Amino acid sequence: MYTAMLTFLLKFDGENPRYDFVVRPGGDPSDIGLNFSGAYSVSSDGKSIKLVTRFGEIVNANLYAYQIVNGVEKEIACTFIPKSETEFSFYVENYDPTKELIIDPIIMMSYFGGSNEDRIVAMKELSTGILLAVGWTESINFPTTEGAYDNAFNNIRDVFICKFDLRGANRNLMYGTFFGGGGSDYPAGFSIDDVGNVYVGGTTNSTDLPLKNPVNNALNGLNDAFVTKFSQDLNSIVYSTYLGGNKDDIVVSAELGPDKGFFVCGYSESTNLPTTGGAIQTKIKGRKDIFIIKLSSSGQLIDYCTYIGGGDDDIPYEMVVSESGNIFITGTTKSSDFPIAPYREQRVGWQTVITESPYDRTFNGGWDAFAVKILGEGKLDFSTYFGGTADDIGMAVAYTNDQKIIFSGITFKETTNPSFPISQNAYQNTHKGGTENFCRWVVQYYHFLWKLGFDLQASRS
Repeated sequence: MYTAMLTFLLKFDGENPRYDFVVRPGGDPSDIGLNFSGAYSVSSDGKSIKLVTRFGEIVNANLYAYQIVNGVEKEIACTFIPKSETEFSFYVENYDPTKELIIDPIIMMSYFGGSNEDRIVAMKELSTGILLAVGWTESINFPTTEGAYDNAFNNIRDVFICKFDLRGANRNLMYGTFFGGGGSDYPAGFSIDDVGNVYVGGTTNSTDLPLKNPVNNALNGLNDAFVTKFSQDLNSIVYSTYLGGNKDDIVVSAELGPDKGFFVCGYSESTNLPTTGGAIQTKIKGRKDIFIIKLSSSGQLIDYCTYIGGGDDDIPYEMVVSESGNIFITGTTKSSDFPIAPYREQRVGWQTVITESPYDRTFNGGWDAFAVKILGEGKLDFSTYFGGTADDIGMAVAYTNDQKIIFSGITFKETTNPSFPISQNAYQNTHKGGTENFCRWVVQYYHFLWKLGFDLQASRS
């Protein structure tokens, strides 16, 4: 920042560190840059910046800007604005540039957990300063609250659900509960519907998982999927069920659909998943295939269940569901016969001409990333390989309003015949380390960018 016009002040308010920026007359608050590195994730809603770190969550919150006008403190509307995925500045409305402007956020950080290993898997902001976190714990003394659904640690590894109030200087645990059985229970994700019910999906090997109105009332294999819907106050279960087959079914992603059906996605070794009419694939083809199960809004029926995969291992890493119910998945595959779509051939004279094809219909070797779109009714709409001669893993996926899919992951260095697809205007067009990232949307810090259109063709603009 330009220090002749900007002053940075660091101070403490009780146990909370605070910082102020003083913008002198003629200065520009947009010259200020806040760059955050080393966090697992960085997110902002405009009024706060949240960093998830190995030590807990750090929140830059309660953003407040003001000027002294005629001896009176006057609040000025101010928000955080992103400059990149990890850098932020300030947008200030209708201030007097001839007077000093003071911008004053508060930093809040808290440790959270018990005496053993605890991990947050997902977190959402319910309203300003009110957070809901879901994860797993191995701590018998993990903090819970009076009247919670389950105050007792069950065994080995339990799911936890906690609600926090971060609005003031004191960070309060509003609600905390265990959930699980006598084995290991892992959440993969959670969603909240429009009336506040909480849905959790994950993996369990507990034979005594708490159930209510289950589709399946017993553990089927070594590890099963589970879906549990909690009431708004989190004190009771609306439904809870096992889902799975005769072997391992490992959930990696879980999300609520627009019709309040709940999706779980993972990889399966089971030969007898309850596939439904209209399934893309009714039988497992490899040792590990992708599976998708959609539980009905009532929790009483399986609306949709399918395998997706080829003759080798196929592992999803993330799934998202759009507002229209379309499913987007990315991950990695070793299958040379992974299903690709669309694909159509036409005979023209003595030649066979390919009239429809995804971005890459050919397996490149090792592990390839993949990107898949499934329509709401369960039809495989698009599916493509993505990668080079070394291993490539898709790890995160998103979609845009115009149905472009954006996915990110990691790619390993190619030692011979490099063929990793790089666009002409790539931020970085050579591989510099042993492992590099290919990244969605905005490219920074040695990331590759790939953004595919509605037909999963590469956008090179």
